Amino acid sequence: MIVRTVLAETLWDELSVYFQEQWNNLINSFRQIGMTRHAATVLIFVILGLCIGGAVAPLVSVLTRRKYGAFVRTLLHADANSPENAKTLAELGFAGKKKIIHGLKYNSALREVVTCSEEDAFYAQEPDPAEEKPKPKNLFVRFWRWFIGKDGGRRFDWKEVDQYHFYIPEKRNYLAGTRYDRNAERLLPAILALIGFAVLAGLLFRFLPSLLKYVVSVFTGSGS
Repeated sequence: MIVRTVLAETLWDELSVYFQEQWNNLINSFRQIGMTRHAATVLIFVILGLCIGGAVAPLVSVLTRRKYGAFVRTLLHADANSPENAKTLAELGFAGKKKIIHGLKYNSALREVVTCSEEDAFYAQEPDPAEEKPKPKNLFVRFWRWFIGKDGGRRFDWKEVDQYHFYIPEKRNYLAGTRYDRNAERLLPAILALIGFAVLAGLLFRFLPSLLKYVVSVFTGSGS
């Protein structure tokens, strides 16, 4: 146990020193073209942020489609394409599935294709003026109350979600079918995108300083 701890600490120290050296080398490569340390640091984090965002987005998309794909495809196969043909979660075989219920409440991509009959009927009703509470004048307070769902406005109650009926309108059938197709759930494209953006980040950090130095020399004439 002691040997493992020592080895782990040694490995961590070696990695820390290695990454510190690489970071300093990267900063210095940008400073050689006249950038300050602060500007170089900001540029590096911008590049990292863009690459990480581009790498993670496809993975998150695939995981989301895997999470809700079976539910959407079941709705499509059940021909639940109108309020009259809407199905409950129990009829679809998803009664009590917390991840599906959470998605029906909060996931914008899922709610874009799946409609709740009871929710539509609720918001189609004319609001009762007696139920409306006066809104505070302070914009921050109004936003906070809206954010936590206590702004006095009418909100649909999802407590009896197992009794509600869901369907995919015909005009959204194609969108639902393409977005939640089984082929869209494959991890390989997302993994390739992850590797691709990692390679792109490495190439940018390797060649961008030289490229920027060349561009600066062209516009300033310092290279002549």
